Amino acid sequence: MAESELVSEGEATRTESSSGVLKTVAPASRTATGAESVPRDLPSGYLGRELADAEALLNYASEIGIEISEKTRDAILRARAAHGTPVTPEIATGLLSALSDMARQVRPITAQSLRACADPKQARIVVNRYTVIAAALCAVLLPFSVATFVSSAISDSIRKDTETANALALTLAERERAIHAAVASATGDGASPSVTGISPNDMLKELQQFTIAIRALNSHARELSLFAPSTALTPPGKVARDQQLDAAEKGNKFELPVPLADLRAQADEAVAKIKLYQSVRYRAVSAQETAAIWSGAVATCILPVLYAALGACAYLLRLFEEQIRNRTFTADGHRARFLIAGIGGLVIGLFTNFNVTEGGSLSPLALAFLVGYAVDVFFSFLEGLLRAFGRTPAPAPPAPAPAGKKS
Repeated sequence: MAESELVSEGEATRTESSSGVLKTVAPASRTATGAESVPRDLPSGYLGRELADAEALLNYASEIGIEISEKTRDAILRARAAHGTPVTPEIATGLLSALSDMARQVRPITAQSLRACADPKQARIVVNRYTVIAAALCAVLLPFSVATFVSSAISDSIRKDTETANALALTLAERERAIHAAVASATGDGASPSVTGISPNDMLKELQQFTIAIRALNSHARELSLFAPSTALTPPGKVARDQQLDAAEKGNKFELPVPLADLRAQADEAVAKIKLYQSVRYRAVSAQETAAIWSGAVATCILPVLYAALGACAYLLRLFEEQIRNRTFTADGHRARFLIAGIGGLVIGLFTNFNVTEGGSLSPLALAFLVGYAVDVFFSFLEGLLRAFGRTPAPAPPAPAPAGKKS
């Protein structure tokens, strides 16, 4: 039996030709061994997308002066001439071969990238989307970064003021004891006591310095409380101290009374200021600890992730600019890069400063931005670190066998 007679019933299909006459087409015929032969013709419109891709690549190659072989060009032209009619296997084979040759010659340009770059609206939508994301990240990062920097600076000022006030409090306490001892041993004639090594002017000067330190410490504590959110767990003792300090501030207790001419009055004022300083120091240290907890949590868990996402935005915007210029833009979302950058930023928050060179280092936030910008470099670093941890030491050479005894 001939091979053309081996077509089974039901395999024939009907297609409509350009003249409107229904034409029966056998898509495949089976040989005596059961293998399928190449179809005689393919439906009209077959490989239409491939034809459009090949024409786009051919036009691009013609624009920039890439030499195309006559065989490739003719295969594309024949496919275009046969478009809308049943496609023969020879034309389909030639088109696919021409498309493959064109893709190799114009790489990394693709038909998809040429279509995306030909539509400026599509490229503008993607670029504007990431521009808005970067602006939103900056809008969030700027207040957080400013708050972290300001709270850190105020905490440093509180630490310095506390050290200065502690030294002055110790000095004034010693002088106060000396003055009261001199008052107790005085004859009681009402005259100002005389203490060796302590003059009223020196005592007054130290009281002024101590009062200035108390005012500065109280002011810094009030400022830092803005960056240290209060909670319902605030102890009642702290609330009472804050109310007492507010009343003292309104009652002008943070100023020295005038006059303070004699040592006895200065010693009494020193005792009052030391008691006031203890309350102010309690408020300042409490605000400092609370602010340190909040700023540490933000700087460790939130800011590195946001900076890594900002680095990813910066990289993608720069990448899109280059792709649009080189006609390789494909409008891919790159959403996975943000997720990877966020994971990298979260991991960076677990570390402290990183040494880059022998004398330089990067803060975790700066490194988080770099991780978001260059995710591949970070994961290459992690892989190298894992290889270093997994490296097993070389086995020790076997010990030499002991020499046998000579007879």
